[in-house]
Amino acid sequence: MKRNLILILFLSLVCGCYDVIVNHDLKIKNNSKMKISVLYSKVKQGKITENNIAFYITDRNIISPDSVYDITTLGGQDAWHEVIEDSPDKKLFIYVFNTDSLIKYNSTQYSINDLVYLNKYLKRYEYTERQLIDDNWKINFNYKTPIN
Repeated sequence: MKRNLILILFLSLVCGCYDVIVNHDLKIKNNSKMKISVLYSKVKQGKITENNIAFYITDRNIISPDSVYDITTLGGQDAWHEVIEDSPDKKLFIYVFNTDSLIKYNSTQYSINDLVYLNKYLKRYEYTERQLIDDNWKINFNYKTPIN
């Protein structure tokens, strides 16, 4: 019994010490006056993400006004190349949401996929890899709130 416990503790330590490689090359600059959240996808329509709305309104996923945020993906230096290459359109799609709107939709029956389908995002960007390279992997989000 004691030997099994030591083995479990040893395996937990060994397995828990590996580094997860995350690519931080892609960035978005929030030039608006609102808090936003972003979703990236390699498809324009259909099942875009497994994540639910609550994921996009966590503190680590909210992008404050006048700040820069790393849009990350798992993988090494070529991670974004692989994501785009795996896309049917050979593009990366970025959806920008008003975080306040996501908070309102969070307690409804809608999913984040539904919100994309219903055009409940502020802006959608479509980038080829060449366009992202030309823009130095930086997206500038500019949005002026309509005057009522």
